[in-house]
Amino acid sequence: MAGVFPVPVKTTGRKQWTLYNGGKGIKRLGSPLMDDDWCPDSQVVLAKKLLDEKCDLDVDQEENARLGVYWLIKASEQGHQEATDLLSHCLQTGQGICEHNYVDVRACLDMPQEEKLARCAARKVFESMSAGEDFITSDQLQDRMTRLDEQKGQRVEDQPSTSSGETTDPDSLLIFLC
Repeated sequence: MAGVFPVPVKTTGRKQWTLYNGGKGIKRLGSPLMDDDWCPDSQVVLAKKLLDEKCDLDVDQEENARLGVYWLIKASEQGHQEATDLLSHCLQTGQGICEHNYVDVRACLDMPQEEKLARCAARKVFESMSAGEDFITSDQLQDRMTRLDEQKGQRVEDQPSTSSGETTDPDSLLIFLC
């Protein structure tokens, strides 16, 4: 598992976060890894680090807390239960909550876990179909639906899975949810 450590910046005195990924070298956060569908476990680790870090300036502490809440929202939207629990705690204590993220926090906490998982699966199916575009064509959708109808008779156990038994193929997730 990757670790996240603050690195002091000499020009401003503020910290920048650097991801140390074992022996594979250093990657700056803000790379393509840091998109909305980044590993939710890593998002929670980063959020905890941001929420727990003690800073010399109150402004830095508040900014870190808001960033921590941001990453908790992203992880919770992907169905990560610990992120949802931490987000609820932040709302109760007010840590990292501001007028800009309050609505997102409430919406995330009010959404049922099943809906979060279904939305996440739907995003993955869309990404696999869209070929990098912001849309899918009706032909692409019809082809995918035809394949799903053909696969629907198969049992979920026959689908590719990870060592933990979770399906990894977006089509398998969609079949499972249907």
